[in-house]
Amino acid sequence: MAEKKIWVAFRNKGVLPKALMGTEKDINVGPHEPVRVPETYGNHLIADRFAYAADELAKQRAAARKGTAKSIAAAEKAVADAKETLDKAGDDLAAKADAEKALAAAEAALAALQDN
Repeated sequence: MAEKKIWVAFRNKGVLPKALMGTEKDINVGPHEPVRVPETYGNHLIADRFAYAADELAKQRAAARKGTAKSIAAAEKAVADAKETLDKAGDDLAAKADAEKALAAAEAALAALQDN
């Protein structure tokens, strides 16, 4: 049985480890941006005051985007576009860094949509 997940938001900004989230890269999360994480990890973040429970805000945001095929398709396109931009960045380190941030954000958005 899958572990229960809870919504948290980082007070400043945070990084969700790839091994924990099941993604290819760590996920960078902006301040006060609700994310769904495994309950034990979320409780750890809350206890250490890195994050706070974001249930109400998360429910509002999730309700706004829940289940719409258009939202999921748009998020998948954003991931594909970000990967293409990353591939085209070549040796430009600044462009690569920007593309990696955009890719991480797009992957996080897609994962959030798929979890709902």
